[in-house]
Amino acid sequence: MEIIITEMKRCVLVSVSGRADGSTAPDLDKAIKSLQDNGHFRIVLDMGGVTFLSSAGIGVLIGGWKASRRWNRGDVRLANLPPRSWTSSS
Repeated sequence: MEIIITEMKRCVLVSVSGRADGSTAPDLDKAIKSLQDNGHFRIVLDMGGVTFLSSAGIGVLIGGWKASRRWNRGDVRLANLPPRSWTSSS
């Protein structure tokens, strides 16, 4: 997984690419918590490069969202989500 952090005027853009699974989700969690520890609570996650998102990755996103929303400090938004592709087995 590759994580690129760009500080912008009103938020921080976190571009994520690769797999967000059980082995890489802690890296994303560490990046989000580091931003929040430094007072950045308005975070936009660019998910355009994510090829796989496991339940561990979803847990990190929810945890970061809850921490940013606590006491109305900010928010975590997802951007550039790929459309879900449905496959039929019939």
